[in-house]
Amino acid sequence: MLNMDLLWLDGNEVVRAFEVECTTTMTSGLQRGSNLPASVPKTMIIPEEREDDYQRKMKSPLFSEHFAKDNWTLAYFNALREAFTKTKAKMDWNRCSARRKVPAVVTSKHESSSQAILSLLKAGLNRQLSS
Repeated sequence: MLNMDLLWLDGNEVVRAFEVECTTTMTSGLQRGSNLPASVPKTMIIPEEREDDYQRKMKSPLFSEHFAKDNWTLAYFNALREAFTKTKAKMDWNRCSARRKVPAVVTSKHESSSQAILSLLKAGLNRQLSS
């Protein structure tokens, strides 16, 4: 069973998967993504503060091999926010991956960082579908 944070579908086909790893382990996100075919692009989104954790994980052959083999890319919260804010339209995920940019967008008191990122992703998808 898939338990990914967000799946973009074309009909019944998953065309991209997202994992927002704010508080959970990156390894658990990698495991959830392994339920999808390697041909499906997957994006792990992390806060910039977790970059050292990501670099440490990539030194592990088990993690780094699965990250590459299962078609994962990395995006940072602020790069995603910036790309969406600038374009307000169709986003090129290849340009967002593994980029960091500040300043961060402040979220409301009631919205966590991961909820804010998921909202941005869903809004981007809605814009893609309506164009």
